[in-house]
Amino acid sequence: MQLAEKVGLVLLIAAFVVQCAARVCVAPAIRRLWFMGIAGIGGILASWAYLVYAGWRGNGLGKFFLPPYQPPGYFFSYVGERLLAPWGIALVAGLLAMWLAVRMNRKYGERFFESDEPTLIGFCFFMSGYPAFLLYLVAMFFVGTGVSGFYQMRGWGRAPLYYWWVPTAVFVIILKTYVIPASALDFFIL
Repeated sequence: MQLAEKVGLVLLIAAFVVQCAARVCVAPAIRRLWFMGIAGIGGILASWAYLVYAGWRGNGLGKFFLPPYQPPGYFFSYVGERLLAPWGIALVAGLLAMWLAVRMNRKYGERFFESDEPTLIGFCFFMSGYPAFLLYLVAMFFVGTGVSGFYQMRGWGRAPLYYWWVPTAVFVIILKTYVIPASALDFFIL
């Protein structure tokens, strides 16, 4: 498990604790966790980019990948594709999921999600990372279908998924790290 995934896992666990313990002030806490996630993962990615640069600069052959032998854009495209793009895609997916949840909820009279749930959904998508957020989407579909089916069988009405978003994201990160072989994830390399 990479350091950025560990940060995501810790922040997701913190989100679940806040969600269970402090029900009244969840929205501000999740916004703080969003900021901590962006800052933490951004800091990790910046340090990795610096390590790549320092490694290339200190290597006899690696220096040929840096200016004056290559344009500066080569280094930035290399770091962007390999380090920044996966988390950038996950951030965009999280923001898109949050925007869609807010929009759907508003359009249909606030009947799908609780007020702070869209922020939580977007946070889970982002913290899952790329390509795990795709697996997260599928996992949440199955969890939602199962929980909704159980509620319908019991005659309890609409099933709330409020407490299922974060544990499913944690499960997906663990599944991606320890169960799914790396060769299966190679399909998603940018």
